[in-house]
Amino acid sequence: MIILILFAILLASFVLFKVISKSIARRKRLEELARKQQKWREEICILYEEPDPTEEDIIAFEKITNVVNMVKEHPEDAAQLIRRLILEDPATHKEAILQESKALMLANNLIKTVGSDKARELLEKTLGSEKAIELINLLTSAMQG
Repeated sequence: MIILILFAILLASFVLFKVISKSIARRKRLEELARKQQKWREEICILYEEPDPTEEDIIAFEKITNVVNMVKEHPEDAAQLIRRLILEDPATHKEAILQESKALMLANNLIKTVGSDKARELLEKTLGSEKAIELINLLTSAMQG
C-alpha cells in the first residue's frame, strides 16, 4: 500500500514538473519575442533618429511587415500583381502599386477579423462589387493554397 502511495506521489510530481517546465519554456519564448519586438522598435528609432518611435512609425512598420509577410506567404499573388503593374502605363505604377497594396491589406485584415462574407459586404460598399469580389477571391484562394 505504501508503495502505491509513493508511486502516486512520484507520478504527480512528474506531471507537475512537466507542467511547470512547459510554462517556463512558454514564458521564455514570449520574453524572446518581446526582446525581438523591442529590437525592431529600436531599429526604427535609429533609422528616424528619434528617441521613441511615434505611433505613425509603429503603424508604418506594421504595414511594411504585413506586406513582406503577404509576399512571403503568397509569392504567386505578388508576382501576379507585379506582372499586372508592369503591363500598365509606367507613369501610373507608383499609384497603382499603392492602391492595390492598400486594397489587398484592407481585404486581408477584414477577412481575418470579420470573415469573408462580412468582408465581401464591406468591400462591395467601399470598392464596388467587381473589385471586392476580385480581392476576396484572390485572398481566399491564396489563404487556401
